[in-house]
Amino acid sequence: DGRLAPERCVDLTDHLVDGAVYWDIPEGLFAVCYFYIDRRGIIANTEDYINPLTAGGTDILLQAVYESHFEHYADEFGKTIAGFFSDEPGLYSEFSYENHLGSPAQMLPWSDDMAEMLKTRTGLTLPVILPSLFLKQDVMTAAVQYAYMDVVSELYEKNFSERIGRWCREHRVEYMGHIIEDNNAHARIGFSAGHFFRSTAGQDYAGIDVVLNQILPGMDEITHSCTGAAPADGEFFAYLLAQMAASQAQLEPKKRGRAMCEIFGAYGWAEGTKQMKWLVDFMLVRGINWFVPHAFSPAPFPDPDCPPHFYAGGRNPQFKGFAKLMPYTNRMAHLLSDGRHAADAAILYHAQAEWTGVGFMLSQKPARVLAQAQISFDIVPLERLSDALIRNRRLEINGQSYTVLIVPYTKLLSKEAAQCLSDIRQKGVDVVFIDGYPDTVFSRDGKRLPRRDWTGFRLCALRDIAGYCREKGCDRLALEEGNPSLRVYHYRHHDAELWLLFNEHPYSPMRDTLLLPAALIKQPCVQYDALDNAAYSITIPQDGRLPIEIEPYQSVLLLFGSTGDIQTKKPQAMHSCCRIEPEEWNLSLCREEEYPAFRPYKTLRAPDNLNKPDELARFSGILRYETAFDYTGPTDHALLDLGRVYETAEVFLNGRSLGLRFCPPYRFDAGSYLHQGKNRLSVEVRNHLAYEIRDEFSAYLPLEPIGLLGPITIRF
Repeated sequence: DGRLAPERCVDLTDHLVDGAVYWDIPEGLFAVCYFYIDRRGIIANTEDYINPLTAGGTDILLQAVYESHFEHYADEFGKTIAGFFSDEPGLYSEFSYENHLGSPAQMLPWSDDMAEMLKTRTGLTLPVILPSLFLKQDVMTAAVQYAYMDVVSELYEKNFSERIGRWCREHRVEYMGHIIEDNNAHARIGFSAGHFFRSTAGQDYAGIDVVLNQILPGMDEITHSCTGAAPADGEFFAYLLAQMAASQAQLEPKKRGRAMCEIFGAYGWAEGTKQMKWLVDFMLVRGINWFVPHAFSPAPFPDPDCPPHFYAGGRNPQFKGFAKLMPYTNRMAHLLSDGRHAADAAILYHAQAEWTGVGFMLSQKPARVLAQAQISFDIVPLERLSDALIRNRRLEINGQSYTVLIVPYTKLLSKEAAQCLSDIRQKGVDVVFIDGYPDTVFSRDGKRLPRRDWTGFRLCALRDIAGYCREKGCDRLALEEGNPSLRVYHYRHHDAELWLLFNEHPYSPMRDTLLLPAALIKQPCVQYDALDNAAYSITIPQDGRLPIEIEPYQSVLLLFGSTGDIQTKKPQAMHSCCRIEPEEWNLSLCREEEYPAFRPYKTLRAPDNLNKPDELARFSGILRYETAFDYTGPTDHALLDLGRVYETAEVFLNGRSLGLRFCPPYRFDAGSYLHQGKNRLSVEVRNHLAYEIRDEFSAYLPLEPIGLLGPITIRF
């Protein structure tokens, strides 16, 4: 039938003489396969590319970079030099995110000891193993490919990641960085290293990056265009990427809860501070608590290399907003550090299922369903299950504790994985298979084992997994009506619990009622506004029903428990508003480097979008709107609301600054400077540089309106 028959696999190496194979061919149909070792790396196409599967290859890197720095700056290690960053190391066997075994003429990572390792792992001979790596046929080839990926990822972990990390710690510095995770490459060998958790096991921080417009508001369930080598899988980037790093930070002791993201880079000049704020909250609510902003550039302006560049030689109109975003990020990340993620559900990492090459579900599928239902979860790799503790019917790994273990569908399951899951289930943990039980359990040598009895395991459809987790008490916080755009992160310190809520929708406000668990109702509660560094006391109703309203681009941080000596103030309720409609506005302009030398542009009857061909479609800089208005309402508690703004606004009322906002809602406390009668209002609106510099990275973002659009109201 054309399938690989181990008993008919013949090693013809000894039959090769002077460039020809001499062999008496038996009756039947045969395929002649030949294999060779090539030292060139795909990306560099040169023999200079090191082999990270070998200790010797990594030692070359250590000597050339790490040791040479230590020779010159040993006294600064652990002080000025805090550590080393590996940026996108990998196997690079193919220029692809989609690399899967089983394709002819494929280049595969290899080392001198892998032949013996694979023979020992599978019990098969090399004439059976090698062809199996390049075929997709049956359970035996799947088992061989599984063994190959297992060996490759283990060697990478041992000889590259762990080896570098050990060197760093021995020299008083730390090790961090990230691989190429994009579009599910983290479990493959093309650009990446076969297994996310193994490839970064030696690092002191879990790490990822986000570049090239891969994560965009509203693009979480579709594949969308971006600047990269392939369209972005929105579901992966929204529901798995950050969760893998945040989970690894909690599960591995040396990470100490630290999850890093390299962020903002290569989005183009069209990425203003508003979108940066959205990205920061997007990462915080998924457990990222260390950030590497990308980037300040010393090159002459405009540097075409992966903008935006924050200061840009004094040319970037968004830098003033960025300077306010960074303290916000620091405060939030600080509060979400040195504690524990409170998650009751664990989702099994899908790498081993994918290695079989047939019938598997990506981990982001159940992750999306849980995230949209506000159920906290971690991504757990198979190898962490073997040393897990089982106490009180809960799965415990490095202090993390789970009620439910969710197994994404896999058609084939290794004998070892099946036994591990069975042991966990027998000890009382609820193990749930999604959309079907495994069809086949296979041995290391590729034999199909007798059909397994899955009695005692749960079976649940993907669409129903959130409801099942609720039945098991995994929803520590619930919404009365439900909103798939709300993301929730539950974090615990020794004396307090934090709930971060983020409205991920790009333009719809979220209004609902939180249904708080009984344990939180009687605890002191504070809402913290990290942008303004202000805290507000919250009174929790006895029934635990807390109304909540979150505008687009906004997050809410609630702290329950010990709040120490936090000074709080009670926000004033605003029940009325009046619209500000002056007869005219004087509009003047200047570029960032010219500020504050404004030049008159025109008089407006009312604010309007100026991103028009005959207006300011090519202008990047600062627009100053000036007017005067009459006001007769109360002045003790009043908010000035600008409505729609694109995209950073600083307000001056009667000559006094009310502050700067770079994302919705554009509301300013006006009570101190507003008075009855005539008031002078000035609004400085900063847009971004993409209107002037139409760079290739910005081509994947909309060029939004320019300026102040309103309506402008005073709430009191």
